[in-house]
Amino acid sequence: MIEAARRLGAAGELTLEDPNAAAGALWSFVHGYITLELAGHFTEFADPVRQVLLPMGVTFCVGPGADRASALASHEAALQQGWRPGPETV
Repeated sequence: MIEAARRLGAAGELTLEDPNAAAGALWSFVHGYITLELAGHFTEFADPVRQVLLPMGVTFCVGPGADRASALASHEAALQQGWRPGPETV
């Protein structure tokens, strides 16, 4: 995860002052989502990945400098390719 954060920073996609901290924040956000989903806290959503995780992921990327439209397109592309979070993601 730290190496992935470093690559994002090196590619100029995000401004990351500390890739270790960015990796920890990313892990925390995904782990928190998975924990809440497994505990049944998103039952009121028809598609919690699109309604909760995707907007949260876009916001996470925009904070360190990603273009909002690009971040949304990237997250949507991952979903279109069949990516879904699960316990093995964390």
